[in-house]
Amino acid sequence: MAQFIINYDNSLPASQRFIIHVLDSTHNFVQPHAAEMIRSAIAEFIREAYLSALETKYA
Repeated sequence: MAQFIINYDNSLPASQRFIIHVLDSTHNFVQPHAAEMIRSAIAEFIREAYLSALETKYA
């Protein structure tokens, strides 16, 4: 998920980026106000992956 968050951050305009520091391959230090936005993006990513897996399984 850390790489997903990095990619998500990089997809935003510079003025909206939220990563303060990449600590290691699994941890990022982010702006506190971005927590809910990150949670929502991860939830959407997981939902899309789940639905895609279901479509593949039952297609």
